[in-house]
Amino acid sequence: MQFFQRARFQSRAISANLLLTTLLLLLTACAQLGTGTGETDKVDEEPTFFFYPPLPSEPKIQFLATYRSEVEVLPSRTPFEEFIKGPLEGTIIKKPYGVRIYDGSIFVCDIRSNVVQILDVKNHKFELMGTKRDGRLLQPVGIAIDEDGTRYVADIEHHMVLVFDTANNFVRSFKEPEDLTGELRQWSPAAVEIREEQLYVVDLSNGRVIVFDKESGKVRRIMGSKGSGEGQLYSPSSIAVDSKGNVYVGDTGNFRVLKFDKRGKFQQQFGSLGKRIGQFVRPKGVAVDRDGNVFVVDASFENVQIFNAEGKLLLFFGQPGGHADALNLPAQITINYDSVDFFADRVAPGYEIEFLIAVTSQFGNSKVNVYGFLKSSGNDD
Repeated sequence: MQFFQRARFQSRAISANLLLTTLLLLLTACAQLGTGTGETDKVDEEPTFFFYPPLPSEPKIQFLATYRSEVEVLPSRTPFEEFIKGPLEGTIIKKPYGVRIYDGSIFVCDIRSNVVQILDVKNHKFELMGTKRDGRLLQPVGIAIDEDGTRYVADIEHHMVLVFDTANNFVRSFKEPEDLTGELRQWSPAAVEIREEQLYVVDLSNGRVIVFDKESGKVRRIMGSKGSGEGQLYSPSSIAVDSKGNVYVGDTGNFRVLKFDKRGKFQQQFGSLGKRIGQFVRPKGVAVDRDGNVFVVDASFENVQIFNAEGKLLLFFGQPGGHADALNLPAQITINYDSVDFFADRVAPGYEIEFLIAVTSQFGNSKVNVYGFLKSSGNDD
């Protein structure tokens, strides 16, 4: 498949002499003691913007940032601190999977470290969730966050969904309902979503979605069954719910995405095995925006395809490689509207961010990439 290539949009700037700047940084302490003015010439870096589709087409999506560890969110050390302590080193995101953005923080399920890492962009902090004795995570693969900040983590090794409060303390868990066991294999929670009073849990082993009442824990309904027929699921791995309550499930084993209405009735499916545009090889993460457009991550294509509500392909973005905006074996995706302001300073002149898109990659240096879906600001200055 032909992928979109990165586009660069660069502005001119005057750079100071790099050698002089380096020497001045090393001598900062002396300068502050009266051996100099304590001022250094500023280096104006040339901003580089990566767009999809590339210029001269009108950009729809801009790569904003990539996150590999806590270093990207913690306050930078001063030149003097670096001279004394060395560069800041932080906890590395080893193998990210599920991801969410909430109130300026990026929540990342690290399936190799067996924790949820919280990268607080808003407050420049870093936390770990699921490390305490009560609520210790074994293999967190999916996360959803309620409007009040309550976190729901699908742990495929625990065979349960663990619930944490806003202080990251374990509260309770959702286990496989006894009345659903029957002759099915033990359930494997692979993804989770929360909407209003309902908790949606993707059961990978048994090819279904179980909908719980989030307060009582009682089962409200079951969507799908294991198989390859119409409305059936084989190794489902992701879930998204739109504003109307329609449910989209990424069906990795059947190379497609299925749509159910809010009552659990099968509506439609799109995608098939193949290498053409609109087809899939390893569909993983799925997300839906407020307009009903469906974003699907393909781990083999290493891109994200965007479809409208009828399943028609609109756009795709991302590509493999070693550059900052690359996707390498991507896994999950999330869309967020309420944290846009914390990334506004990264957007190209003349544009504003309508919503954020975060995608995890299991390999490579760019572990969590954040993109902005663009709209024109009406100001090109």
